[in-house]
Amino acid sequence: MATQNPVMDEVVEDDEKDESPEHEIAEIRQLYGKTADYWSDDREAARDDIRFRAGEQWPDEVKSQRERDKRPCLTVDKLNQYVRQIVNDGRQNRPSIKVRPVDSKADVATAEVFQGLVKHIEDRSGADAAYDTSLDGAATCGFGHFRVLTEYVGDESFDQEIVIRRIRNPLSVMIDPDSQEADGSDMKYAFIIEEMSKEDFKEKYPNQYPVDFSAEKDYGDWFGDHVRIAEYWHIEEEERELAQLSDGKILPRDKLDELKASIPDIESEIIESRMVPKRTVKYCKVSGNGFLEEVKEWPGKYIPIMTVWGNEIVIEGKGLSLGIIRPGKDPQRLYNYSRSAFAERVALTQRHRG
Repeated sequence: MATQNPVMDEVVEDDEKDESPEHEIAEIRQLYGKTADYWSDDREAARDDIRFRAGEQWPDEVKSQRERDKRPCLTVDKLNQYVRQIVNDGRQNRPSIKVRPVDSKADVATAEVFQGLVKHIEDRSGADAAYDTSLDGAATCGFGHFRVLTEYVGDESFDQEIVIRRIRNPLSVMIDPDSQEADGSDMKYAFIIEEMSKEDFKEKYPNQYPVDFSAEKDYGDWFGDHVRIAEYWHIEEEERELAQLSDGKILPRDKLDELKASIPDIESEIIESRMVPKRTVKYCKVSGNGFLEEVKEWPGKYIPIMTVWGNEIVIEGKGLSLGIIRPGKDPQRLYNYSRSAFAERVALTQRHRG
């Protein structure tokens, strides 16, 4: 049996595949490099949008020259108010999750129970903050994210509950560039990049050497005050046979094989069968030096990272996303120039009068 390697785009035999941790880290690093290369233009433009919104609205060379000439260099921001307006509109008209019964196995009462569970999860999680943060990112630079996790209900319990958490930095997430759905539900992998201090890293991972996670193979010595690690999510798919019996029951092949002992002629009851993918979601944390935690399985079939997009544009097959900051840069710069020129004229007039 042959399997497809998503990183190297080549088919290798299972018994020849290198499954050592070093090889797996190398594959993850290559996949990260390919993803970072695809999103590089979009992310660099988004980074400039965030800086512009934060007040860095003058080109460096122009600002330096005006400061040397002792000329006013004013920033009179007009864009933040529109970002806040979008976010506030989202708060007033917030999209909500609605559970509806859709087939003969569902009923209104059960749907209402699930609706209450969803509302409980949102309330306990403070999900409004997650939704607002992701919308703010979409309005600013074209994309924002939030995520779904499970957390223990207490320090002395093994029970877990679902929570919705915000992702504060939109640039910390990189998703599968082949994903086409608006919510990213079809992504096959994703990275969440995190930076932690050297002290926190040594305390949490005492047996690991602090090496930044990167697409590069050779790192050399590490000297920084922070360590960059990556949370790597991916989906593994395995084909399985699904059969429909004459009485309407739908069973997977492994279940049919179990029933053969009690029902020898069950194969004759199959009226239709097809192959379907069985999705398994896995995640782990890695640094440039190896796995920081063991690979774990997520109890679901989708990667629990949701993306909120701003305006999407596809140019020659490559996606580009933007918020309202990017198209507003030139008008904002023109306004800054005009206000600075006005201030300069007023200052000169006062000087001549004096």
